[in-house]
Amino acid sequence: MASSKGSSVMQQTAKAAKNFYKNPDVWDCSPQERDLIQRRAALRKKLKKGLVLGVGNPLLDISCHMGPEFLKKYDLKANNAILAEEKHMPMYEEMKAMPEVEYSAGGATQNSMRVMQWIMTNKHKQVGTFMGCVGKDDNARILQEKAEQAGLRIEYQVYSKQPTGTCAVVVTGEDRSLCANLGAANHFTIDHIHEPCNKAIIEKANFAYISAFFLTASAESALEIAKQFAARDDKTFSMNLAAPFLAQVYTKQLMSVFPYIDILFGNDEEFVTFAKVNNLEIDMKDHEAVAKAVSKMEHVGKHKRIAVLTQGKNPVIVACGFLQCRHGNLLKTESPDLELTVRYNEEDWFDPVSSDDVKIFPVIPIPKEMIYDTNGCGDAFVGGFLAMYCLGKPIECAVKCGIYCASEVIQRSGCTYPEKSNWRF
Repeated sequence: MASSKGSSVMQQTAKAAKNFYKNPDVWDCSPQERDLIQRRAALRKKLKKGLVLGVGNPLLDISCHMGPEFLKKYDLKANNAILAEEKHMPMYEEMKAMPEVEYSAGGATQNSMRVMQWIMTNKHKQVGTFMGCVGKDDNARILQEKAEQAGLRIEYQVYSKQPTGTCAVVVTGEDRSLCANLGAANHFTIDHIHEPCNKAIIEKANFAYISAFFLTASAESALEIAKQFAARDDKTFSMNLAAPFLAQVYTKQLMSVFPYIDILFGNDEEFVTFAKVNNLEIDMKDHEAVAKAVSKMEHVGKHKRIAVLTQGKNPVIVACGFLQCRHGNLLKTESPDLELTVRYNEEDWFDPVSSDDVKIFPVIPIPKEMIYDTNGCGDAFVGGFLAMYCLGKPIECAVKCGIYCASEVIQRSGCTYPEKSNWRF
């Protein structure tokens, strides 16, 4: 079962590759090809089912382009996220009546998990598992169908006394305002993660991701998962600051989980608000200093915290105590064993600038006319980051993948993406 010398690995048949894994000597190929095949085989072993666990608030997104007067009418702000109050309830029906209204499976964590699974491609189903609480209604069925179509394993808790949660995504120009009516999502209980099936899922996962939005539903569940992951050297716990108001209103809940966070995501406004709430004595206009200070706050475990601060069209900032992370060296150049092909017109957009404690990554410039809305960009960035990080790739690779995912989502309505990605690994 031999192939001619010098032929590329991508042209070898699946059968030949399968035989090679059993007995490398039977495949007549170059040392470089053999090395590549072996590394790809090792990569596939890492892509086990249930590798990444996401827990959050599953919501049905109701998205529509509206004018500034709509924001004023319902006391909303562009590029902000809040929980719905009584005054916001008529808004949902008003948006549903609009002819251009769109529906999609949403919720911050579920979005990130879908994007992560998209990067993994259809060859690697159920690398991610998502848990959350839904109602016993048709919206729950739609949510589960869409999430499973994305390749995720879904383990929803069902609360029949409330409808499945919804989130109004009000798009004004390039901006978006989120207003979530949590409904059943707010009734997630710790009993769900104690069920034998779900305990096994948590035990099997090596990575967990939870948005701070989930703290409004079940902070005790988030804390228990965080502690379980912090106690194991082979596990990583990550969280997103999600929205400025969470650090202000749910300070106690957030700070109870914070010491266990290995990777903290958030945008510049969220990081600055968090720093102010914690009375950090730094220049709040210096976002590099903010990320650095937050990364060095109290952390349980042997590993230094990684702080990942996004700034929209401005560079991504990554800070870590000793620039050393659990799965790679932060200052390490992109590993040659990672076979990635991302097709861009420019090849040099990804040239990080390093300082002693911080690394800066320029983002992909998207022409204004190609921007549809920014809803879901932050979630997409996290999904791309986790997809590479959970495979043990250097931080550069994770950030690059996150930026790529955000650049795709920003050109579409909500947190949606093309059928296939151009990211190869």
